[in-house]
Amino acid sequence: MKLKKWVTNALRWLNILLIIGTILSYTAAFVSPQSFWVLSLFGLAYPIFLVLNVIFFFIFVSLKSRTAILSLACILLGWNYLSVMYATNSSKISASDNKITVCSFNIESLYTYRNNAKSQNQYEYEDETSFAPYRSFFDQASANIICLQEYFPKNSYFNKYFQKNTPFSIKGSLSIYSKYPIINQGEAIAGGKKTNGAIFADLKIDTTIVRVYNVHLQSTGIAPEAQKIADENKIKVENTKSSIRKIVSGLKSASQLRAKQVDEVVKHIQGCPYPVIICGDFNDTPYSYSYQQVRGNLKDSFLERGNGFGVTYNGPIPTLRIDYILGSPSLNFLSHKIINSKVSDHYPIISEISF
Repeated sequence: MKLKKWVTNALRWLNILLIIGTILSYTAAFVSPQSFWVLSLFGLAYPIFLVLNVIFFFIFVSLKSRTAILSLACILLGWNYLSVMYATNSSKISASDNKITVCSFNIESLYTYRNNAKSQNQYEYEDETSFAPYRSFFDQASANIICLQEYFPKNSYFNKYFQKNTPFSIKGSLSIYSKYPIINQGEAIAGGKKTNGAIFADLKIDTTIVRVYNVHLQSTGIAPEAQKIADENKIKVENTKSSIRKIVSGLKSASQLRAKQVDEVVKHIQGCPYPVIICGDFNDTPYSYSYQQVRGNLKDSFLERGNGFGVTYNGPIPTLRIDYILGSPSLNFLSHKIINSKVSDHYPIISEISF
């Protein structure tokens, strides 16, 4: 009996620590990492906290302990997080004549395909066969508006495909291709690395002007270290410690710079006189300050029309949704598709939107 009582008390104390950690993860979306970056780590850990809370709930239910109520209350307190984690919708609603198709895709500088093709040419292909997987995808997507991240337009076949009779806006590795006239364009933020930043283009769609943002927030750069840990056949303590230190350091600096970028993007959006569509790779989860601040009162195409967990990252850190299409409340999302493509470490997302 004494042992059972000791185990029960130990579980209760562990549960208290878990609840504290979970509540801290809830605050991550509202506190800028520039002020207190550690909270962003708690936000990233929310899915782990959720699973542990569910486990503790059932443990206390089996022990017929009232502590189960605390675990349940802690889970329900994070309803906003739960609601952005998983979506259940009909895949498509009634068609509309007045609609556009938008695609957002981090093309990873063609890196994945270069590796698969064992190409030594860093940024460009000089044969149409190499472009074929991309051509096939974009042909099927039939998008009116395409936002690409990590795309350096040096390949002649890409240029011919996208730029022929198509208005476009390019800055660094960000590009917006549109089948509608671009009447204005510019930068929303200058960005951090050369592959990060935000651009916009004002499109005239019939009689309506819509501003499209293409956003690529600061990358963490932790994927190689995460892959290194995952690839270790035998855990090497010193190597693992070194990788973990690099990961934490990368998360800290990236989260702080992303917060600064986000504040600039939000300010720019708030000054926009038109309906907005925001596409891009936020390099952050739906539980983050980045997502919550940019989304604000905007609609999320995944939450409106998506299903499941909506995973968009195809790299060494699984189950992440970090790519988004957001839109003004006046816009209606008709569909949301995530394409299981292997030509990048991100999956492209496509959404139909009506006015």
